[in-house]
This record gives sequence, structure tokens and C-alpha cells, in this order.
Amino acid sequence: MKQNLINIDNFLKKFNLNRQYLRKNGIQIETNENTYFPKEELESGWLMNLYSEFSKKKQEHIDSMAIVGIGAGVESLLFIEMFKLNKLYCLDINKGVLDVAYNNVTNNLNEDVNISLVTKYSDLLDYLISNSIKVNIIYENLPNLRLSNNLQIERGLTTASFYSEANKKENIDIPAMYDSCMLRLHYRFLLQAKECLLPGGKVICCIGARIPISIIKNMFNDLGYKFTLLRIGVVEQLSAEEVLATYSDLEDRSKNKFLFFTHNKSKVKAILEQYHSESDIKVFFDSLFGLGISATQALAIVQAGKRVDHLGLIIEGELL
Repeated sequence: MKQNLINIDNFLKKFNLNRQYLRKNGIQIETNENTYFPKEELESGWLMNLYSEFSKKKQEHIDSMAIVGIGAGVESLLFIEMFKLNKLYCLDINKGVLDVAYNNVTNNLNEDVNISLVTKYSDLLDYLISNSIKVNIIYENLPNLRLSNNLQIERGLTTASFYSEANKKENIDIPAMYDSCMLRLHYRFLLQAKECLLPGGKVICCIGARIPISIIKNMFNDLGYKFTLLRIGVVEQLSAEEVLATYSDLEDRSKNKFLFFTHNKSKVKAILEQYHSESDIKVFFDSLFGLGISATQALAIVQAGKRVDHLGLIIEGELL
């Protein structure tokens, strides 16, 4: 199995972390064919958007947290430091990432850190539900595109596609609107999370908004959550040709148009800077939509050797 080591010290220096839990330097992340961690992630992917948001907040102590879809364990390290966690459950349906993520976390913590770290194979939150475990915060950065089988997981790398055992074993009634907008996995996550949150607990969801934001807000509200948009930013579309080919095909087969942008479009960033918590989400999104391109157009741009972006949302959901 091919393994690589990535030093993330320079990335961590961009954030205001006390480093009480993380080693002061020399933090290295091991990756293999099962872990999705492209080099661009440290420059223009979700991590920059997520942690530029949370690094502004007062670092508070939170007892317990669960992460669904653990990747190489970078999010785990950062949340341990930010929230001074006592317990962390790292869950993933890809068995090939569990040991790697566990080692990446434990090898990069100070020796005197005492944390209960559990890494488990789980389809979404099945492990927590089956063991009657409840936590303060549940975090997800789950993919949108569904695979028809598990060949990609068996092969190794997973990107913006998912395979769920629940697709085979149960018939989940997901509203057509959310299913057609590629929100199936997020819907299932929110449904399960209601069973796994302690009183006052919250979910933190990272969702690629290639569809109207109002649809995502409605999904949270329909499932009984208060929707709070913590951050809206521009995220580079990684694994672009593979992902865009799927979205382009979906556009051809449905009435949906998915929203992308040419890379680093200045007008998009200018509009994003105007957003605030009281903004009308529909009006705000409509102003962005006029600057966007479809998945089919974005695919052609990528095939010509250029880059494209999409909107990334960091959403806090609190049960009503």
C-alpha cells in the first residue's frame, strides 16, 4: 500500500491556535490510497474556509464530539485543539482510513494529552445509534454524489461520491427535491443526528452549494433544525473533471442546473463580502446565480486546463 507523509506545520501557522494539545512543530499527516487529501486542500479547499471561521471564535471547552467522514484526520486534530475535547468519535464507512486517521491524531498530540479517541467503521451515525451514544457536536463534510455500488470504495480513493449500505438495506423516504439536488446523504445525516445529540447539542455541516441555498435551509427546517449560516465562501472544485462529468450528466438528465464559477472570479467574492446574517438568502443567491456557469460549461473549462470554483457553506444546526 502506497503511503505519503505531508507536513502541515505551515498550514497550522495560519490559524490562531494555542497548541496546548497539538505538538508545537513537526506535525505530519500520513495518507494512502484510501485517504482523500489532495495538496490543494491546504490552499483553497474546505479546510481553509472551515478553520478561518472557527479560528475567529473563542476557543471553548466542549466535552464530546463526533466526526462523520474522517479522511486523514486533519479535522480531528484541529477540533481537538479548538474545543479541548475529552471524547472524540471518528466514524467512516471506508475501513481503509480508520487506522491511518487514528495514528495521524495520536502521533501528533502532546504526550500529556488525555483524550478518549474512538475510530469506528460506521455508515453515518449507525455506531452511535446502536450504542446509545450522545455527544455535544456532530460534524460532517460529506460528499454529494451517490455511487451505484461500492467499487470505488473497494478500489481506494473516494472524493465527491459516496456509497451507503443503507442504499441496499432500507427504504428511506427522502423528498424528491432534496434527492434530485444531491442532498440525500446530508438529509440522512440530519435525520440520524437527532438521536445522537445531547440537550443543547448542534451539528456542523459543510455542504457544497451548487444549488439554491434556500433549498438547503428548507431541508434543515423540515427536519426540525434552526439553520444558521456560519460562513459562505468560494471553494475550488477539486478532482474537477471527474466530479463535473457527473454533475454535467445529471444536468442532461434532469431540469436542475448546478452552479459553478470560473476560478477566483472577483465579482463573486465581492458579493460574498456583502453577506451578513440578516441577508435574504434567496435574493443573495439570485445575485450570485447570474455570475455562475453550469456544470457542463465548467467541465469544458476544466478540460481546457483551467480551474473552477463552487460555493461552500458551513452551517450550524440546532434542534428546535
